[in-house]
Amino acid sequence: MKKQLKALMQCLSIPDQDISAEIVALLLEKDGLTLSEIAENLGVSYPLALRVSNSLVGMGVLFYSRVKSPRKGRSKKVVYVDTNGLLEKVRECRSQLDEIEKMLQSLQGKGKAVTVQS
Repeated sequence: MKKQLKALMQCLSIPDQDISAEIVALLLEKDGLTLSEIAENLGVSYPLALRVSNSLVGMGVLFYSRVKSPRKGRSKKVVYVDTNGLLEKVRECRSQLDEIEKMLQSLQGKGKAVTVQS
């Protein structure tokens, strides 16, 4: 799944594509983790996990939610995948790729494209 998620991150021109794909894959598997847990699971620094997660939240792929701690004290900020947002990004990439494919097919029909055989 990480390979497919990385391809999606590349299509969307998301910075830190490898770590972005790893975060999304981890959250799809674990269904909600704190930033500290993400950093620990992936073996990355907290600031990197925070920066990449904030970027993905800004794109509508992830979201934060406050969850009450079982112990007294502050609530925890938990990160989740926004599956609707992720699906929208998949559709966006598919649309872009379909347009590119149509353009290439039209060029090929006009003799403007070169096919290289190996």
